Amino acid sequence: MQSLAMSALTFYKDKCFMDLQHRLCSAIVELITKDREGEYVDWDLLKNSITAFVHLGFINADILKQDDDYVWRGDKNLQVYETNFEREFIERSRNEYSVKSAGWMQQFNCPEYLRAIEKHLLKEEERANYFLQPETKGKLLNVIQNVGIENQAQRLVEMETGCDQMFN
Repeated sequence: MQSLAMSALTFYKDKCFMDLQHRLCSAIVELITKDREGEYVDWDLLKNSITAFVHLGFINADILKQDDDYVWRGDKNLQVYETNFEREFIERSRNEYSVKSAGWMQQFNCPEYLRAIEKHLLKEEERANYFLQPETKGKLLNVIQNVGIENQAQRLVEMETGCDQMFN
């Protein structure tokens, strides 16, 4: 027999969350985009919103009192998180950084471009450490490195300020 907490979580997931998941995911990704653009965003709100996707995947969930609050505990299962948040987040991040890197290629010389990518990688790592699941961090950083460095490597080398010019 399911616990009351597990029954409540299942009911919420089936009756409420499934209808709202796309809007919630889009709103979260929009907030992350705003943060990337330098606007103020409440990171605790993001963390709690993203954590909801994790909680909805719990197996054998229960509610425990911790200090003056109640928290969900259960066996972690990231299927809901990966399916309903992570995939869209990674894809939208890929698209954002494709646009950003194309703009930077027009705007910066090679060293400036590499500094911009490094700055954004460090900030994305900070974000990932704060409000994403650890499993997402590597995927996100790999996407940014791929889009920002690997896809632009040849053009960076061939720039007037790139390696070709330094070694010739």
